[in-house]
Amino acid sequence: MINRVKIVILTLLWMPCASMAQTLPPDNPSLQEKASHFEKIIRERHVKHGFVRELKGGFLHSSDNDGLWTALYVTAMSFKYAATKDPKARQWARESFRSLEWLEKITGKPGFPARSIVKVGEPKKHGYDGEWHVDASGKWEWKGDTSSDELDGHFLAYSVFYDLVADGPEKMRVQRLVRRVMDTIIENDWYLVDLDGKPTRWGVWNPKQLNDGQPVHGLQDEDWSQERGLNSLEILSHLKAAHHITGDPKYQTKYMELVEKHRYAENVRNGVIDPADLNHSDVELAFCAFYPLLKYEADPALLSIYRESLRKTWEIVKPVKSPWWNFTQCIFNGEDCGLEEGIKTLEKMSWKQINLPGGVEESGIYTHTLLRWNGNPYRPNPGNGDIEGDGVVFLLPYWMGRYHGQLTVSSGADATH
Repeated sequence: MINRVKIVILTLLWMPCASMAQTLPPDNPSLQEKASHFEKIIRERHVKHGFVRELKGGFLHSSDNDGLWTALYVTAMSFKYAATKDPKARQWARESFRSLEWLEKITGKPGFPARSIVKVGEPKKHGYDGEWHVDASGKWEWKGDTSSDELDGHFLAYSVFYDLVADGPEKMRVQRLVRRVMDTIIENDWYLVDLDGKPTRWGVWNPKQLNDGQPVHGLQDEDWSQERGLNSLEILSHLKAAHHITGDPKYQTKYMELVEKHRYAENVRNGVIDPADLNHSDVELAFCAFYPLLKYEADPALLSIYRESLRKTWEIVKPVKSPWWNFTQCIFNGEDCGLEEGIKTLEKMSWKQINLPGGVEESGIYTHTLLRWNGNPYRPNPGNGDIEGDGVVFLLPYWMGRYHGQLTVSSGADATH
């Protein structure tokens, strides 16, 4: 018992006293004050090698999804810059976008981004050993077997950064990066192919694999029909973003091939989330993909299909009261979309994004820390205070809502337009 008490005490003391003092909340903080607070702690202690990471035990370890989490930060700061013209937001978005570029450059395989990058000799998060490679310089290691999860975040960030932040030279960099990533997927028969010439574990968008459950070229031997809806949504969104960003008609041609020949739009209509087996990580990925697809689709018939799919998906996850999910429904469907519930969730989210034990009120509003949107927020938190989240879980929906006019600088009921 004595040893266990010592461990708990030590885990609660990992943050510097000065930082702890700075994080004391004001009485009834506004949403704007919360946003400023989370932005501050990110800059103080959540950025390493340009990547936004959770702080665990006083250290910023790599994770399987450094690219995804950093991409969501790029997206949030891009929305902030567009809403406020704050030059710091633009600077932060640019810095982290460069990290997304680095993920693709370091692998030496054009169009194939790494999951994460660490210095040679740096400790890696326990349980995340995986497939690591030393780069050409011998100074850095990068993690392969990149998943579709990463690309969902990347393409969301590419598109929002391109539209709202990038200047002329930066737009050209985004265009070149998007071309490399999209072209390598097309050239490899709708798979994300690793250094060994084989598809990664989760980089699968091939029509025969998704629609028929057939392995292609013996590269993947699993039945992917359960992923049909989500993965169809993903690749259609990526192609639509690629066409918008580059203006190259070949991406629209490939997009229509998947829609007309392989029924990918119908796959999206038929559902991207299984209500009987709700996977919160898949929900997060779906909402990454919905935004560019719905924003850039101009065909009324296809847009109607995608809006219907968004509505059906949102109805399934409506009880979560996520501001990200709810605000997305408001933006693209404009019907009853849980705007007030989303705002209340932002109000109730903890000022201290630390994984302390906790639960939820009977009303279903969050009273405990929510580090990511990829987990069940209603599961009692068994945490012991050793992890501090980066706050992007708040910043992305907040600044998206500000940009799209669902929130103002005021808080509470006054936040609606």
